[in-house]
Amino acid sequence: GCFEAIMPSARWRVECRFIKHKSDVNVLVHLSIRINALEELLYDLDSTRGPNRYSLGTEIGNLINGGQKRWIVVTSADIQTVSLSILDTVIKVGVPYLEKYSLLKHAIDIFYNDDKSAWLHSPIDDARAKRALGAAFLLGDVPMFHEMSKRKTILLENRSDSGIDSFIKIKKELEARLEHTSRRPLI
Repeated sequence: GCFEAIMPSARWRVECRFIKHKSDVNVLVHLSIRINALEELLYDLDSTRGPNRYSLGTEIGNLINGGQKRWIVVTSADIQTVSLSILDTVIKVGVPYLEKYSLLKHAIDIFYNDDKSAWLHSPIDDARAKRALGAAFLLGDVPMFHEMSKRKTILLENRSDSGIDSFIKIKKELEARLEHTSRRPLI
C-alpha cells in the first residue's frame, strides 16, 4: 500500500513494501519525492525517460540508522502496533525528509555527491548526474553547473556508464540554454 501527496511543486510517495516469510511478514517503508520542475525539464530534454519519474527517495531505515528498518507482523494482533509505529516513524522521520528534499536547494546536495550517502537516495549514477545538472540549471548556479558537468562526465566515462550518451545530450542542451538565459534562478 502507499500514500501520495500531490503539491504544486512536488509529489510525495510513502510506500509500504511487504516481504512474506513462512512465519511472519516484514514491512519496509520507502519514501519518494518528485520535484516537478526538475522532472519536467529532464523529460523535455529526454522524452524516453517518462514524464512521471521520482527525483529521489530512500528506505526510511536509511534515515534512522543507515540500513533497513523492518516492522514484523507475526499475527493479526501485531497489525495495530506495527501500523502505529510506522505512522509515528513516518511523521517523525519521513515528513521532515520529504519536506527538506522537496526543495531543489537541498536536493542538489544529494545529486552533487557520488558517495554511499548519495546512492542511498539516488542510486543510478547517470540519473543522479542528469538531475545534478538540471538542478544547477534551474537554480541558476552557473559555476556549479559547469563544475558538475565536468565532474559527472568524468565519473560516467570512468565507469563506462551506459547512460553517458543521454547525459551528454542533456548537458549540451542545457549549456545551449544557459547561453540564452541570465544568471537568475529559473524557479
